Amino acid sequence: IGDLSSVLLCAVPPNQASFLQRVGRAGRRDGNAMITTLADGNSPHDLYFFEQPQEMLAGDVTPPGVFLRAAEVLRRQLCGFCLDDWVGSGVPVTALPDETSRALDALARRDTSRFPFTFLDPVLTHEPELLQAFLDLLGADLDAQTQQRLRDFMRGTDEVDSLRVRLSKALEELLKERQVYQKRALQLKKQIDALKARPQDEATQHEIDSLQRERQSALELISELNRRELLRTLTDAGLIPNYAFPEAGIELKSVLWRRRTAEDRGAGRYIALPAFTYERPAASALSEFAPENRFYANQRRVEIDQINMALASLETWRLCPSCHHMQNLMVQADAHVACPRCGDPMWADQAQRRELLRFRQAIANSDDTRVRIDDSAEDREPRFYLRQLLVDFETADVREAWQLKAKDLPFGFEFIARATFRDVNFGELGKPGVDFKVANRESPRPGFRLCRHCGKVQGTPRQSDDAQPEQAHAFDCDKRNVHDATSIVDCLYLYREFSSEALRILVPYTIHGVDEGVVQSFIAALQLGLKQRFGGKVDHLRIGTQEEPGRDGGPRRAYVLLYDSVPGGTGYLHQLLAQDATTLVEVFKQALEAITRCPCNLDTEKDGCYRCVYQYRQGRAMEQVSRDRAREVLTELVSAT
Repeated sequence: IGDLSSVLLCAVPPNQASFLQRVGRAGRRDGNAMITTLADGNSPHDLYFFEQPQEMLAGDVTPPGVFLRAAEVLRRQLCGFCLDDWVGSGVPVTALPDETSRALDALARRDTSRFPFTFLDPVLTHEPELLQAFLDLLGADLDAQTQQRLRDFMRGTDEVDSLRVRLSKALEELLKERQVYQKRALQLKKQIDALKARPQDEATQHEIDSLQRERQSALELISELNRRELLRTLTDAGLIPNYAFPEAGIELKSVLWRRRTAEDRGAGRYIALPAFTYERPAASALSEFAPENRFYANQRRVEIDQINMALASLETWRLCPSCHHMQNLMVQADAHVACPRCGDPMWADQAQRRELLRFRQAIANSDDTRVRIDDSAEDREPRFYLRQLLVDFETADVREAWQLKAKDLPFGFEFIARATFRDVNFGELGKPGVDFKVANRESPRPGFRLCRHCGKVQGTPRQSDDAQPEQAHAFDCDKRNVHDATSIVDCLYLYREFSSEALRILVPYTIHGVDEGVVQSFIAALQLGLKQRFGGKVDHLRIGTQEEPGRDGGPRRAYVLLYDSVPGGTGYLHQLLAQDATTLVEVFKQALEAITRCPCNLDTEKDGCYRCVYQYRQGRAMEQVSRDRAREVLTELVSAT
C-alpha cells in the first residue's frame, strides 16, 4: 500500500467517504498518484457523478451515527464484560483455552473443571453483581427499556435465552457439527475397508481413491474447527463484541483437494488440502453463498455445491399471496382456511405451501487445480436472485400509534416494538420456475434443487421424459447409487430471520394518488430527514415497502417500513416517538427545509441531487425519485400537522 501509485476503480463508490477510503491508498510515498474511476453506463448513480464529478471529488463526508442503546450490541458487551471479570478474578492463564477444540472436548465429556463450565458457574453465582456493575458503567446512557432487556438476557425469560444458555447453545451447535464430520469420516472408513476386502480392479480402486479423498476432507474440516481460536468462535456466534455485523453470519466451508504427485508422501490418488472457512453477514450471504453461486477468495473461484443439512431441518411453510404473513407448519397446525392476518382464502391453496431451510452453512467441494484464478478471465460472473423481505408482527406488539387529524389527508404511523423479518431467497432470476404470488408479487420462483439428506446441489433435469435425471449425492449419503425421486427437494427456498423494532408509515395519498414514484420520493425524503435529525449517517436504519389489502374491498394500502437492521433494535426508532409524533413531524420539516434550500433547485433541468433526495442505496429505483414530488408530499403533510 505504501508504494501504490495508481488506483483504478471499476465503479463509482457509494459516497464520498467510500471514495476517499479507496483512493487514499495511493500516493503515500511522495504525494502523487493517478486515480481513475470508471462509470457504469447502466447505473443512474454512476451517471450522475459522471456528469457532476466535483460532487464526489470535493463533496461533504458524512460521519457515521453512533448508537449506544442497541440491545444486541450491548448483549455482546455484557458477555465480554463478564469474561473480562472472570479472567481478572485470578483464574489460571490456561482457564480460557486458545483453541475451540478444548471447549468442545470439555462439553462432550461434561468436564465441569474446564471451560465453559468454569466460566458459566461463576456467572450464575455473581449474576446480580455483574449486571449492576455493567449498568453502572453505562450510567444515564441507558433507558429503562434497554436496562430491562439486559436483565432479561442475564437471567433468561421464556422468550429470551440467557447469556449462559446462549453460550452453551453456540458450543453445542459446534459440537454437533464436529460430530457430524466425525461420523462421516467413520462411515467412509467402513466403506473403504469393505471395498479393500473385495477383489481389486480399476473401478474398485477408483472408488477407494474417491472415498479416501472424501474422508481426508472430512478429517480436514474437523481439524479446521478444532484449530479455530476460541475468541473467534465466540465472536462469530454473536457472543462477544465485533466491529462488523451484529447479526450472526452464515459460513462457507471451502473443501479443496488435488491429485497426489510423486513428491507428495502418503498413499492414494488424492491429497486433501487445508480447508478454508469464510463468514459473511447473513444479509449478503443469502445470495453470495447460494447454491451454484461462485465465491472468489484466496486466489480461487469455488462453486457452492452443497448445503449442510445437519445444522438446520427442512421446514414446511405457508406464505400468504396478499400480505407478508407466513406460518411455519412444523410449529403451528395447518388449520386455517384463510390467512389469519388479511383473510385471503387463497392462503389454503396448495401452491402457497412450500419447503424452506434456514440458511446456516454452505459447502464448496473443489479440485484445487481447476479453481485457481489465473489471467484467462478478469471478469466475475455475478448471479442475481429473487429475494423478498417479509415483515410480520402481532397486534399486541404495536406499542404506539398516531394519525393525522386532517380527514382529507389519510396519514399515520405505528411503532412496532418487535417485528419478525424473514428474508427469503426464492431462486435465481431468469431460471424457469412455477409462478405463484407472495405478498401481492407474482413471479417465477424456481428455488433450489437439493438432496434432502446430504444437501448436494442437483443439476437442472433434462427435458427428456425417457431418461431419469442424474442425482448428485455425497459419498456417505444413504441415497447414493439409489435412484429415489423422493430424496430430491425440487424447489427449496433459503431464508434468514431476525427480530427488531420497526416504524410503519402510511404513504400519504396525495392529489396525484399513490404510485411507485410517490413511494420512492417519500422514502428518499424520509432518509434525508433522518440524516438531518441524527446529524450523521444512520445506515443501520433501513427502509422498505409493505402493502396490505384494503378493508371491505377497498384499494390496497401502501406503507413505508422504517426498520432497525440491528437485531433487537438500537432505540433510534423509539426516539422518533419520544414526544408523541412531534419528533417524526420534525424529521419531515427538516427534510422539507433541506429540499427547499438545496442548490439543485436553481437548475431547471434537475429534479434532485445527492445533496437532497438521491441515495445510493435506492439503486435502480433512483430513476423514480423526484425532488418536486417529495416536496409536494412533505408540504401537504407539514401543513396539515
